[in-house]
Amino acid sequence: MSQLLPDAEVARLRTDIENLTLPDTCTILTGTLTVDGMGGNTTAWGTTSTGVACRLDAHKGYENLGGAAIRPYQSFTLTVPQSATLTTEQRVIHNSVTYNVTSVNAGSWLTCKRAILEVTA
Repeated sequence: MSQLLPDAEVARLRTDIENLTLPDTCTILTGTLTVDGMGGNTTAWGTTSTGVACRLDAHKGYENLGGAAIRPYQSFTLTVPQSATLTTEQRVIHNSVTYNVTSVNAGSWLTCKRAILEVTA
């Protein structure tokens, strides 16, 4: 138990966030390496969790240089319940768009889990 917030208060905050601020759902995928038949490996993505309560917020987009071309880039913040399992080794599908998870927040007293995403190539 924390000295500043009792465990019951943190649990209530988590419930309020999930019920009041996560209007959408998403699917979390986990990759498994499989042999590609040509001496290498490929990643097969399988569903880990479906119907995960979430909210996806877009960040301001920008352009970067890659392969001698200017490419648009935009990142997103995904908010899910603290109890959701989400790592940088996973992907997320939201509204039929697949995203790579580039970072996930960590720390104590978290009332929700937030991750930075980018659209898969």
